[in-house]
Amino acid sequence: VIQKHASALYFGADNNRQIKCTRPRDGNLYEEYSTEQNSGTINFDLAGAWRCTNCSEGYYTTKTGSSYCDVCPRGHKCTDASVAPVACPLGTYNDLLEQVECVPCAAGDYTPRDGLTSCEVCPAGHYCLDPAEQPKQCQPGTFSLTKQTTCTPCTAGSYTTQNGSSFCHICPAAHYCSDPTKAAIPCPLGTANNQHGQTECAPCEAGKFSAESGAAVCDVCPAGSYCQDAAVRQKLCRTGTYSGSGQTICTDSAPQELCPAGTANDKLGKVTCDICPPGSYTDFTGAAYCTLCPAGQICPNPAESPTDCPISPFRGATVCVGPDAANTIGKK
Repeated sequence: VIQKHASALYFGADNNRQIKCTRPRDGNLYEEYSTEQNSGTINFDLAGAWRCTNCSEGYYTTKTGSSYCDVCPRGHKCTDASVAPVACPLGTYNDLLEQVECVPCAAGDYTPRDGLTSCEVCPAGHYCLDPAEQPKQCQPGTFSLTKQTTCTPCTAGSYTTQNGSSFCHICPAAHYCSDPTKAAIPCPLGTANNQHGQTECAPCEAGKFSAESGAAVCDVCPAGSYCQDAAVRQKLCRTGTYSGSGQTICTDSAPQELCPAGTANDKLGKVTCDICPPGSYTDFTGAAYCTLCPAGQICPNPAESPTDCPISPFRGATVCVGPDAANTIGKK
């Protein structure tokens, strides 16, 4: 006979044998005559039942007189069958039914609130050291990809000036980056840098300069000028001095002189004159070319005019000889 009075459920042969459904002592089921049924136990066979039993692991009931147990939902745990499900706390989750414990989040994951069925991946530009806490932004000079527990410092020659960076900027050419928390700085005057990712700029070599900040290369000091200060533009050589390219000083010019008689020079920039070869002459100063001694004359001294021979069919001679001589010098 099954009888129900108000919210209480009783079972037994008659009203004199009413059994109270209650939680077991020491894990054993037992019977007790009473007028009510405790929560946490059920009548698993209502028809003709005479005893109550515990809810299975992962199930619960908070009401007395229950004929079934509720399944523990996802995102919760049920450690006590007589207590309502408890939401998984921060840093844990549960994606299955019938669970008595929640699962900790993996490294680099977190939960933004209680009672979740999955953990969220720590976003790029942040770190998640404690899965029960919200992601924290990476500080300037550091960065992170997704699912990280720490932020990574920028490598030498790179930088990031903002919070929450997912990458570092490579220092551009004509700049240097000595502090990863500060933006790239143009190379100062007198220095240059033609490569990326540098922590300093190189000073200009002697005879070169960079008169503007942010130079990728140093300029070569042009000819006719000198460059003693690499941070200042070239200065012109004063009158009476000269320089080639890439010079730090100007050199005093040698006095210009005409080539003397007997010599010549047909090229610019030479510092000496060439002596006229045998059979030629220049009888004046400043000659560019030597003159070939004419036929019928001899030129024993290249600095003097030719001398007539009594009879000579040869040109360019230095001595007068007869027409049958074997050692005649000159050309016919």
